[in-house]
Amino acid sequence: MHANHRATAGVIALFTGGLLAGAWTATAAADNTTDPYAPVDTLVRVLGLVQSRYVDDLPTDQLVSSAIDGMVDHLDPHSQWMDANTWRAMQNETWGTYTGIGVEVKLTEHGAQVTRVMPGSPASRDGVSVGDTILSIDGRALDGSDQGAVEGALLGPRGEAATLQVLRAGATAPATIQTVRDQVRTPAVSSVRLDVDVVYAHIAQFQEGAAAELTAALDKFSKDGGFKAIVLDLRDDPGGLLKEAISVTDLFLDTGVIVSTWGRVESERQEHRATPGGYTQPVIVIVNGLSASASEVVAGALQDTGRGKLVGTHTYGKGTVQQIFEHRDGSALKLTVGRYYTPSGKPVATKEGRAPDVLVPWPSDGSPRARLMDDLVALDAATPKRAEMLALVAQLPDVELKALHTDIPWEASVPERLAHDPQLAAALDLAHKAR
Repeated sequence: MHANHRATAGVIALFTGGLLAGAWTATAAADNTTDPYAPVDTLVRVLGLVQSRYVDDLPTDQLVSSAIDGMVDHLDPHSQWMDANTWRAMQNETWGTYTGIGVEVKLTEHGAQVTRVMPGSPASRDGVSVGDTILSIDGRALDGSDQGAVEGALLGPRGEAATLQVLRAGATAPATIQTVRDQVRTPAVSSVRLDVDVVYAHIAQFQEGAAAELTAALDKFSKDGGFKAIVLDLRDDPGGLLKEAISVTDLFLDTGVIVSTWGRVESERQEHRATPGGYTQPVIVIVNGLSASASEVVAGALQDTGRGKLVGTHTYGKGTVQQIFEHRDGSALKLTVGRYYTPSGKPVATKEGRAPDVLVPWPSDGSPRARLMDDLVALDAATPKRAEMLALVAQLPDVELKALHTDIPWEASVPERLAHDPQLAAALDLAHKAR
């Protein structure tokens, strides 16, 4: 039996034995010096006391889940105990799938304006178009006041019918569209030709199939007139599957190390190397403070090898590897099991991230707080107390994590964004010079 399985079995046995027997012997106490799981005896005792003496009667599964939550919370920010629903949602995210009608929207005073229709989705099949405003779903008005409620109304079980009231641009009355919710796949890659020589590709997340999507897009541009440089946008990309990051990087490298990982378990100590073949055009990578994990693997490898230049701001700084351990009840443990090392042999520094070759801050709203944040983000990653100061500012009232980074209008087309996106403009300028 694998060591991890033995450990899990030991913990389960202690919990079960403690709950069923309800008593502990002197022998168990004597074993404390030799049994690595003997401290769990205290946890089982506390659980028993809460069950029998606490003022309210609480379900055992809730207490156990809370205990696990508390333990995992003390590990690191990226380890997580997930109940069945949370784990299912994460799987959907990893695969880029969900069930619904298949649109992305932005709120307006009248309803939810469609900014994207997923290819092959129910909405696409039944005639919903970008620019349409969904006024109601199944008689429920979408007044634009609650993004979460609106998005929830768009989702639903597979096979569930939906009736949409849709107002089209220029129309005087809404149209009724009948559709049926189904499984929808969200593309990981969006791409466009910026000009005759430069193509742009944005990877939203390194979900299953991301590398294949990027390959298909670049192959299409190659056949359609070719290109001389690539702008790869990894901003706001939180990461995803390591294997997809490796495959994306391998598209631009022929030899050498892409990334190596180190962990306590031998299987977590691996070196991933590039293979011959791929694209030889210069690569400009745009990054920001929400470019994390797998995004940093790609950015770090291309920067370390001199294959690409980074434009934007410092990346997030998540240099750890997580593994999922699923349980029979549908719950799962996402556990940090290793660290990433870039081709130079350096780890992705926690909180510091990768420094861009060309620093281009995102425009702030001009407030003193925003200007302070811009100044802190622009500091060299090695500046003493930089990470501490960023963390302190993030705790100020009304400051969200995203305030550290950007508010990129992804719903707008790339040509529309270019005039108001200094990071994209700088990347395009570098791409022209690198051709």
